[in-house]
Amino acid sequence: MGDGWLYWLLIAAFTLSNSLLLIPRPQRINSQFQGLLIGSIILSLSIFPQIIDWRIDYTATMGKLIREDVLASSIFLRQQPIGLYSHRGHAAIVLALRAITAIVGWFWRFTNTKLTAITLILAVPALLLTSTRSAIVALIVACAYLLDRPDYKILIGLTHPGRPRCGHHDL
Repeated sequence: MGDGWLYWLLIAAFTLSNSLLLIPRPQRINSQFQGLLIGSIILSLSIFPQIIDWRIDYTATMGKLIREDVLASSIFLRQQPIGLYSHRGHAAIVLALRAITAIVGWFWRFTNTKLTAITLILAVPALLLTSTRSAIVALIVACAYLLDRPDYKILIGLTHPGRPRCGHHDL
């Protein structure tokens, strides 16, 4: 069995077992939201040391170079920070999704304000440090959508490459 099939089999088993758990105990969703946010806090914290020293990759060969700009784990200098993943894009999209999860969880009262704030305070700078534009744009668009009132037009106006917007009436 290839690694890809094993991965998807494990994802399917996790999803099925999770769904079956939530049927008799729907209150467990709060714990699951909190677990996701704690995981994103750990991912965020794993990115910051890689900014200081790019050779940190959290593998068995950490710090060993095969060239001056390539680690033994085949991570290039310009690919850092990657967090606990093998690509910074993977880490970035997870951080963006977890930031949105934190906001939605707070709106729906699945998480408390303290955990949501800690998650956002760590995840947003870590996301910005990955320099992954698509994940940053995804976070901006999702936040604009979640505002759910005319204020979202301000955010859209700021991200639109057209003429500068000055006031609320120009939007």
